[in-house]
Amino acid sequence: MEKFKPMAITYLKSEELKTKLNINFKQGSDMLGSLYIAENPAGSDVTYRIRIRETSPQPATEIMLLEDSATKDLKKILKLLGLTKEDLFWVHPRAGGTLRRSVVDALIANLEQNEPLIQLLVGPRQVGKTTAVEHLMREWEYESHYASADSVVNDHGPWLESVWQGALIKGEGTLLIIDEIQKVENWVEKVKLLWDKTKKRGLRVVVLGSTSLTHFLTAAGSESLAGRFDTLYVPHWSSPETTEAFGTSFSQFSLYGGYPKAMELSQDTQKWSDYLGQSIINPIIDVDIFQQGNFKKIESLRRAFKIFSLEAFQEINYKHLLSEIQQTGNIDIIKKYLEGYFDSFLFSPLKHIDDSGNEDSRINPILMANCPAIYTFGRNSYENVGTDEVRFQHSVAHELKRISPSSFGVWKKSDDVKMDFYVRTKDNKEFGVFLNIDRKSGSSTKSFDKFRKTFKKARIVSIDPESLKDFSKGPRAFLESLSI
Repeated sequence: MEKFKPMAITYLKSEELKTKLNINFKQGSDMLGSLYIAENPAGSDVTYRIRIRETSPQPATEIMLLEDSATKDLKKILKLLGLTKEDLFWVHPRAGGTLRRSVVDALIANLEQNEPLIQLLVGPRQVGKTTAVEHLMREWEYESHYASADSVVNDHGPWLESVWQGALIKGEGTLLIIDEIQKVENWVEKVKLLWDKTKKRGLRVVVLGSTSLTHFLTAAGSESLAGRFDTLYVPHWSSPETTEAFGTSFSQFSLYGGYPKAMELSQDTQKWSDYLGQSIINPIIDVDIFQQGNFKKIESLRRAFKIFSLEAFQEINYKHLLSEIQQTGNIDIIKKYLEGYFDSFLFSPLKHIDDSGNEDSRINPILMANCPAIYTFGRNSYENVGTDEVRFQHSVAHELKRISPSSFGVWKKSDDVKMDFYVRTKDNKEFGVFLNIDRKSGSSTKSFDKFRKTFKKARIVSIDPESLKDFSKGPRAFLESLSI
């Protein structure tokens, strides 16, 4: 049986499609309402299926194609419809488009509220934040106004006011998007002032940044910004997203994954490495961290990236890191380096968990690389999850973070009694995740017993490199189905 997948979405209505494609629709329904379905007539040189829902303000019309021939088939059907790709608001990556990430739905839901807050869209460089708002603009039913602070060198105050006014002129419901907002000096206070003056005029505002904007908000005094911002995090790409877009295997993702453009080059290790260094890692260090953090020694900051990579998945030891990076000074500079790398999403701290299931601030956290690409590049290591224990630990941690748990970290009583990960979900279900790697004899039994006595409602699941691929397809479902 032929398998169809959505490959493009447009706003055409059924009457237009009937005329242009000479097809008839059958009416049906699904959980979202009335649905009309039609397939190409016999003898057509392109195999397609059309699904159209006309119950929403703007009809959502899916053009479904066969994956293997999606690119050429889309060209044919667009020619029949008299359309170009610019007339579509979504094209599947397999048909030459870009992945529509779930953050678009979250943005739409937030912005369609009666009195929406300013939407802060934050996340790493090169993971699709700008692409996400491009999807948003195409799907937004009112006017939109996009501006990037990346192109402005000085005088950001008047520039920001001008951009804001340009959006207001377009009327109520206009979507204003400001990219690279962190490059605007004192952006928090300026946005706050403009928002307070104009929020009754129906403007919808989204601001984007490639550093942790929440750090800027805290530094500026969070009490003055309360009730004005929703923060949405756009993470590195997951394994399912990468497979959807590029057809890559999990083993490829576990070595090179995280950044979509780099993933396209993963068949050539040297090109992949050159791109990652020149287009992602170096700009983050030289611009996002060095310039924004007012550091004095760029060489030490660059060396810190290498040392942090080599120390990945070890408990942070500030004195040791200081001696490895620059020999002199005090540990405050190491804390500042780490803060810069955390804020730019290259690394993150994995906390220890106490016996109540909460983060234990008394113990230094574990240092984590935030995606496989960072780990591979930083260590210049291409060992897979089956032979590289640290990569395996990272891979499981990355997948668990996708659950967006309310509490997540490492639980440890001694070297022999520990649970690799503790997870408490937002609906208060507790899990212990045990990694099946080389252990001392009897350590797993002692760990399981002590963990169960401490967390009486928790369930435990074991994961090994062989089950990691299935785990990555749906981490929460995996925990639910296999934990005991």
